Amino acid sequence: MIALADDVVFHELPFGGVLLDRGELRVYRLSQRAAGVLRRALSGGHAVSPYASLLSEEDEDSALRDEVLRSLASRGLIRGGGRG
Repeated sequence: MIALADDVVFHELPFGGVLLDRGELRVYRLSQRAAGVLRRALSGGHAVSPYASLLSEEDEDSALRDEVLRSLASRGLIRGGGRG
């Protein structure tokens, strides 16, 4: 399982997700699919979107998961990154 870096906050919104790096004072916008990948990775794969009644969620493929998590880890936004 992964975890957010110490100064990072994640919020999922109907249009995607937002990561706020309070240490660097930067905001990162995530697509709906990337936000879903991060939500499931943070929860160990069991979290349901807070907007599930409004949006259909596509199945996650491992290539997308790996790409999203690798990108976030390279920016220092998450720790861990092992398969959850």
